[in-house]
Amino acid sequence: MNQNFVKTTDKIIKWLAMLGFLTLPYTHFKFMPDLGLTRPVSAIFFALAFGLVGLQAVASNRLSLRAWFFWPRSWNNWPILRWWLYLIGLGIISAAITPFYGLPKEAFTRLLGYFAIFTTLFMAAYSLPRFGIKNLARWVGLGYLPVMVYALVEIAAILGQASAIQWILWFRANFIVPFSWGDRLALLTTEPSFVGYQALFLVLILPYITAKWLRWCCMGLVLACVIFTLSGTIVIMMAIYLGLWFLFSLKRRVLTRLTLAVSSAGSLTLLAFFFIAPIQQAVNNLTNALFSIERLKTMNISFQIRFHYLLNLVYAIGDSHGLGLGIGQYGYFWKDIYLRHIDYQKFDLRGEVNRALTVPGDYMKPWSVILGVGVDLGVAGLALLIGFFFQVYRQLAEPRHRAMFFACLVGLAGAYPIVTPHLWLALAFMAGLGLEARKP
Repeated sequence: MNQNFVKTTDKIIKWLAMLGFLTLPYTHFKFMPDLGLTRPVSAIFFALAFGLVGLQAVASNRLSLRAWFFWPRSWNNWPILRWWLYLIGLGIISAAITPFYGLPKEAFTRLLGYFAIFTTLFMAAYSLPRFGIKNLARWVGLGYLPVMVYALVEIAAILGQASAIQWILWFRANFIVPFSWGDRLALLTTEPSFVGYQALFLVLILPYITAKWLRWCCMGLVLACVIFTLSGTIVIMMAIYLGLWFLFSLKRRVLTRLTLAVSSAGSLTLLAFFFIAPIQQAVNNLTNALFSIERLKTMNISFQIRFHYLLNLVYAIGDSHGLGLGIGQYGYFWKDIYLRHIDYQKFDLRGEVNRALTVPGDYMKPWSVILGVGVDLGVAGLALLIGFFFQVYRQLAEPRHRAMFFACLVGLAGAYPIVTPHLWLALAFMAGLGLEARKP
């Protein structure tokens, strides 16, 4: 193969990868194609870079079918990437069947989302050994600098500054996918839950950012996300990450003693609650006081709505006898399944679910990436996705990464956009770093 061609394409691939990591904050611009409720700019650069890597392979193996067939096995992290190739293959079969009973356009869009995840994972595996985690972390951090400026204006708007509110509303109306802004930090996304995924990814890469000023800027952004999003999602993910990091860092003997101590304290607390009336009364008063706080009230309603949307996915898998509804077809059937199994009037105090059920043509996406794959491709697809997670976990070498893995898993379990590049990149980075650490 021509060496000039290799050098030229290598440079272009590096620039495309760099642009992909620099544009990670931009996931909801309205002019981008819809990939399942998110529109990540980075997906375009990662797909182009993957295409060029494939072009290099074609140029080098154009006369050898055997070499072409075994090319994927030469990829970094092939044991992990292969699971998404299997999922895409199963998705193609499912999409080929959907014209007989469903909506082919939705099947294609959902399949495009699967491909976007694969190219994101591939570029993380490709970039890590070539450019190094420190360079990748620096690119990501630099990409968030404009977002930090936006965050300052948005915080001013949250605090009631009139000109900031006016500018935020103008910007979101003209550039961001239409969604009501609710006086909470949403950055360049439609709602604060998406900010949680970005903050978690920034927490992962913080130790690898070598420039102190950039690291402090990213730390400040993460702190702002935790304080001003008022999102239960980010609190839960951060709590899981920090709690599990602490537990995984303990020696087994200390962990055993701590488990016994916590179990004993929990048992005594339960006994005290049931048999000592003043304690029971104090707990009830505290509970009532907490749920009198307006934000906790709305969070409870939001939790009920999300939980039942998740439960509907389980019903969908069951009603299809474990075969799935077909890739991208959940929106075609979700209302019938929901009304058959769930009495939403008990918790839909604001009419949010009722509006979703009554709006004509409302094509809902699954409210969980993990269960959503099961709804798409049945138990077989869910098994392949679990195989991917298992292979990722096997590679992890640090307690911090194992804790981050479970935080990402919780995020994906409750995320309704399938293309959440920050969580997929976090998993790929951690697996790649673990693989590098095991090399002799």
